[in-house]
Amino acid sequence: MADDKVYMKVGSKGTRVGTVQNFLNLYFKTSKKIDNDFGATMKADVIKFQKAVGLTADGQTGPTTYLKMIDWLKKQG
Repeated sequence: MADDKVYMKVGSKGTRVGTVQNFLNLYFKTSKKIDNDFGATMKADVIKFQKAVGLTADGQTGPTTYLKMIDWLKKQG
């Protein structure tokens, strides 16, 4: 897939992963460690978020998931 860089999944690493981890902490009101490493716990949280906002819950983050995250953040004022 040409857009592999856009999608993050288990095994992905880097500050982009940390940004999503930070979002998930905000969304779920948790304080899990931001380690920039997409592991099984993060996948479970991504699936929970995707289900909550009506997306296909595949545990990977991509454009549709990012848009839902941005929409939620905008609603927080």
